Amino acid sequence: MARTPEEAATALLAAVEAQDIALVSDLYAEDLTIWHSFTGQTQSRSDNLKLLASFPERGQYRYQVHDRIVSGPKVVQRQRLTVTSNDGTRTASLEAVMFLEVHAGKITAIHEYIDGEEVKNLRATMSAPVR
Repeated sequence: MARTPEEAATALLAAVEAQDIALVSDLYAEDLTIWHSFTGQTQSRSDNLKLLASFPERGQYRYQVHDRIVSGPKVVQRQRLTVTSNDGTRTASLEAVMFLEVHAGKITAIHEYIDGEEVKNLRATMSAPVR
């Protein structure tokens, strides 16, 4: 049975947290596109899976969903992403709003709105040398 849009959104965040790239791949439609506000660029399914596969090197990821609205095949959610370095010495967070579209249980589109400064701060914090 195909996942509902809300089930797909929940499963996506859980899969990213668990660093389960196989599950993320299963959730994504073959023609998925992901648009990021901080770059203005659209990312392909394969490029996003490559990026997600690099996450274990960067740390542990946790999502907290503040709000979620489901309307037909669309899900809008406001969330906080917190990243903790693998050695536990650094933590950084950012707020995001994600729009997902789900058809036949597969995520077909994601539009993610994140403040570019928050992305820069997260990257700087997580790449800073440990003292």
